[in-house]
Amino acid sequence: MTGMRIVHPCFLRLGYGFCMCLLIGSVSAREWRQLDAGDFIIYSDASNAKIEDLALDYSAYILTLRTLILEKQDLPHVTLVLFDRPKDMAHYAEAADNKWSRKIPIGTVYQVDRQPLVALADVRKKEELFQALTGFQTGPLIALTGFSPPPWLHQAVGSILASMERTNQGVQLGVDRRGYREELQQPSSNSWERFFTGKCDLYFGVFSNSSNPEQARAWALGQLLLLNSKGQSVERFKDLAGHLTHEVMTESAMGKILDPHGETLDMQIAQFAQRNPAARTIPFDPNDFRQSWSFQPVEPWKLKLVYAEMLIAGKRADEARVLLDEVKAQNPNRPDLMVAEAHYELAMGNIQAAIALYDALASAYPGNIAFGLMSALLDIDPQGTRLNSRFFLNNESYVETRNPTNTVRKLRSVIKIDPGFKLAYVLLGRIFQSLPVIDESMIGELGPGIANTYYGSGTRFYRAKLLDRMGRHDEANEDYRVLSASSNAYHFGQKSRLHLANAKVSSDARTLNELLNSNRDVEATALINQALTDPITKIHTAQYQRFLTVIEERQAWREISRLMTNQQWSEVPAKADAFCKTYPRSNLRRGVEKMGESAQRMLNDSH
Repeated sequence: MTGMRIVHPCFLRLGYGFCMCLLIGSVSAREWRQLDAGDFIIYSDASNAKIEDLALDYSAYILTLRTLILEKQDLPHVTLVLFDRPKDMAHYAEAADNKWSRKIPIGTVYQVDRQPLVALADVRKKEELFQALTGFQTGPLIALTGFSPPPWLHQAVGSILASMERTNQGVQLGVDRRGYREELQQPSSNSWERFFTGKCDLYFGVFSNSSNPEQARAWALGQLLLLNSKGQSVERFKDLAGHLTHEVMTESAMGKILDPHGETLDMQIAQFAQRNPAARTIPFDPNDFRQSWSFQPVEPWKLKLVYAEMLIAGKRADEARVLLDEVKAQNPNRPDLMVAEAHYELAMGNIQAAIALYDALASAYPGNIAFGLMSALLDIDPQGTRLNSRFFLNNESYVETRNPTNTVRKLRSVIKIDPGFKLAYVLLGRIFQSLPVIDESMIGELGPGIANTYYGSGTRFYRAKLLDRMGRHDEANEDYRVLSASSNAYHFGQKSRLHLANAKVSSDARTLNELLNSNRDVEATALINQALTDPITKIHTAQYQRFLTVIEERQAWREISRLMTNQQWSEVPAKADAFCKTYPRSNLRRGVEKMGESAQRMLNDSH
């Protein structure tokens, strides 16, 4: 179909190039234009100069995020709606139950079909623009790396991106406009533990006009993590992500990430506050971006659709229905209208109706994978509650599809269109491992989806689960070992480490029981000490410690028995009493008590 794009980024580029809205009353007289910049599209009634300025700012934002963190990760296609007059934006973009949409007129960001829809007005204040973008978009974009950022990390990265400034030399970052450096030199009443566990008020600090010690800490961590990294910000961020996938960040761990051989975190922050490091500049040539841009007029029906999308995202579906009906009366069979109708049905909780619309779109436009993929996603998550979260991908128990055969068919169709589309493989693996009957062909079918990426790691994880179910444990463990060492596996790496640890502790438990039954305590102790230094089995330290306790109990019991055999009655009662106090729940306790009582009687009789 002319105008429809074959889509394969992981966030379903559903062509917001066709999603815009009606301007009512005085708004309808204003001329709206669109600027398609590839990764994003802008619709606006502002001047061409303002539209192009926003396009350059957003291009700089994406370039910066890629340079610092994301590298070549696929990004969602973003729709930016730039209103020349704030009152026009407020009419459509104010969410029904979102107080922030009222407090931040500069921008409102929604997630529709896992894609950002950003409403903006009055972008003359650049810092406010980047505050809005970083506050609402940075967290979801960081999540592309495979984990959800905690508030302090969102704040740390957001504070740096909010400082962006386009200059003739490029994109400058790290300028302190809030007095953070002075704030850092003041004593803070909160501990780092309180900071890292999210007990400080940080999340929306990026919108504050003043600084506080915790926001200043977040800004300093962002500076040290991303800007003073000698070009290694991506590596440091992956190192940090690796910690955050399986443990809570600590002051000591963060200090080592920032400087493995340096001072404590407090010392690093203090030294940073005292010096004046130059802000980092990322090369940015506007002409590299401008050359492919062109302005086009926006048709009225498209404007109606985009306003409907904004109203749906703001939980004002009844108002959106009016606009959708107007478009339907004039263009009843447009695919972009059907997409908006699917969004409306999702908002109304009519999941099966939404699936039917996506299925119809997939049949009508077989070259567009987004429709089949959205239908499959809704099969897996019938309530539509987790479509904006990557968490459900690695929660293998969260599969509720009532017709897995049909869902598998949809995913296979997606893969046939684009054999390199990794998200389809990880979803396929999730469904395969949940089926009551599996077969060898599934292992081969998942193979092309395996790669050292987040989705590729997910596919490897589910292949390992299948291999385990088939009894091919050595092959499964090899996949788990690869994932446990991968910087791109994130949640799947955590689960793999847990699996390996569980398998190792189960095997060690069998070996230890055999050794203890053979009274080979020295060998058992050596095995335990080795396991306690193994990072894989670290999470099961308590279980190994229990075996050590058993060995200590047995040795103490043997010593008391030896004293009894040698008729050294005088030493037994005290040792028996000490044993019972040290090991109150020991299975050997009753026997030790009897030996203590017997030795005491022998002592009494001898007197």
